[in-house]
Amino acid sequence: MWKKQALALCEEATIMTTKGTVRFTPTGRTVSGENRSRGSVVILKLRMTAIEREEVQYALENYLPPSGMQFLVNGQPIAYRSPKHTIEAKLPTVIESNGALRTSIRKTTLHLLQKRETAYLYEMGIPICEIDCDFDVDVQQKVPLSPDREAVTPQYLAQVYAAVFSAISPQATTEQAAQTWARTAVEHPHVTAAAAKDWVSAVYGEKVVVANPRDPNSIDEAISRGYKVVYGAELPKGIWANIKKAEEELHTTVMPSSTELFGAQKLVTAKPVVPDEAMRAVADLATRIARRCMRVDITVSFIESTATIAADYGDRVLRFNVKRLGRTWFTDRVSATIIDLLIHELAHEEGGHTEHSYHEAATKLAGELVLIALTEPRFFETPLKEHAP
Repeated sequence: MWKKQALALCEEATIMTTKGTVRFTPTGRTVSGENRSRGSVVILKLRMTAIEREEVQYALENYLPPSGMQFLVNGQPIAYRSPKHTIEAKLPTVIESNGALRTSIRKTTLHLLQKRETAYLYEMGIPICEIDCDFDVDVQQKVPLSPDREAVTPQYLAQVYAAVFSAISPQATTEQAAQTWARTAVEHPHVTAAAAKDWVSAVYGEKVVVANPRDPNSIDEAISRGYKVVYGAELPKGIWANIKKAEEELHTTVMPSSTELFGAQKLVTAKPVVPDEAMRAVADLATRIARRCMRVDITVSFIESTATIAADYGDRVLRFNVKRLGRTWFTDRVSATIIDLLIHELAHEEGGHTEHSYHEAATKLAGELVLIALTEPRFFETPLKEHAP
């Protein structure tokens, strides 16, 4: 079809092959026995403006000649460009069957080349259209196109992106993964499970959880630990489906829920632990700090849980996760690490990690404890009854 369209635009055209020559002129079509010993020559004569000529020259200079073929534009050779990656993919194509064209799915090769200023989709070296990608993509089979050969469907392009990102995902940078084309690729059902996992790591890093709205404390805890929290509405259904597929196929957790890592209910239902002397001393210190600085009476308990949380505070109950901390953590009874954790947890009396009131409570606690240490150093050694307000 495109060959007929090209001829229709010309004032004159000559096609010379090994079998003969056909000339198209304003007076009609003529055929002669003039031929070539090998190869073919096509000469097209058409009228165009200077701007149109520049556009044609620019398009020709963007062709991808095969290795070993000499290709000249206005006498200047267009160099062969070696692919950075060569991959295989099953893509829709157009084939001729019984004289008719039909769409089929065929396995083909894609050449990924370093893009210049703008990335292009190619069909066997011929530029088709600009694309949003980090590479020029040369498809080594016929590409399904609109009649004017200037566009492909968004569905076809998404499938190309899925094939490209699946191939380069192990080396994908955060910048690459965050681009629209990569996100489109990961949303497509043909992207590989490994590529979906790589995309999550590249975009969010290794410290990422899915927010569980029914467990706000776990979200708060995740944020305080430097985790990126992803909410359901942030990603389209296709990406969530591929993340789930990756977890099933790779037998791993790609993006755990906030509850899975930081759910406080794991501490509530955990196995209780009988405290030793050092643990009781830390509990005594915690209750004295809470009463003196926060003006509240608290209960302290010790448990063993597989949760990653070291301690938890809520409803004026402070829980230490001995399995996470280890019994030796309590040995010093008073240390910078112990004071740090007590301030961190007791400040929750005023709010969560993301609330301003929590940070105010933490700094106030720290300030009061400094003054107590300077004026009443025995406060950190003596029992609660001697320091009741």
